[in-house]
Amino acid sequence: MCLAIALEQQLFSFAQPTNNNGTNHNETTGGLFDASSNPYVLTFAEWTVKWWQWAYSIPKDIHPAYDDPRRYCTVNQKGPVWFIPGSFGNDVIRQCTVSSDNSILFPILNTECNFETLPNLNNEKQLRQCAKEIQDSVVHLKASVDGKNVTNLEAYGVQSPLFNIH
Repeated sequence: MCLAIALEQQLFSFAQPTNNNGTNHNETTGGLFDASSNPYVLTFAEWTVKWWQWAYSIPKDIHPAYDDPRRYCTVNQKGPVWFIPGSFGNDVIRQCTVSSDNSILFPILNTECNFETLPNLNNEKQLRQCAKEIQDSVVHLKASVDGKNVTNLEAYGVQSPLFNIH
């Protein structure tokens, strides 16, 4: 059993459903939720926890991050938000069919530090510093949705609360 507590600091974007009328959402240009909004009643930080738990819940042999890139897009997807996996530092084009009723959440840059794999870390402050140092080492970010560049990526930077991976 994994008792690791993980922390991550990451940049995420939420793309809104194309048929969304804006009710209960702060909209920005390009169909993205505003970084200060609470999409579907959760903060961006709370959604990042759900993304990590989703990502760690899928076995590698059917994980969409290791896909070709679309056979396993539907694995463990439920609710109003679909999670799109990261790219492990490489450029990637993900092609998934998502209902127009769903939003998507995808990492632009994400890191996690945890007590299990980094036993030299002893407290929350050290976990947060670890994640921040990894993030700060990145010098160039880019993302696009449906061929349109996402701008102001730094505005989507969040740091999650501590959470259990499993």
